[in-house]
Amino acid sequence: MRLKSIMLSIAIVVLTSPVAIAGEPQYPSEFPSTFPQYKGCKMVQIMNFPENITAMLDCGKTSAEDVYAFYLNSAKKDGWKVLMENKTTDFNLMMLEKSNTAMQIQVITEDGAVHLGLSYIQRSN
Repeated sequence: MRLKSIMLSIAIVVLTSPVAIAGEPQYPSEFPSTFPQYKGCKMVQIMNFPENITAMLDCGKTSAEDVYAFYLNSAKKDGWKVLMENKTTDFNLMMLEKSNTAMQIQVITEDGAVHLGLSYIQRSN
């Protein structure tokens, strides 16, 4: 139920926000250039909000644990600090920080498919 609530919230935001939908673009240019990109996922949409930019990706039948581990391990190797992790059966979340930049990563499993939400947050000094 919580997953459906999250997806409904995302759908509402998508319908009320400026969104760029495309086939398979790279991360938005505002994302840190060194931020890793899991090769098994395809960009679905980019949402520009006043406080952040969110990219939604479809990872198909990829293992959610593999996607989560990839981002966690890559971020740690690149010097990102893990501020928070929350792992459940179908929803995994981590918040990372490096300098004045934060990234929120959501790995969501629904009906066997893995969806990835990446939110870039530029903090002011």
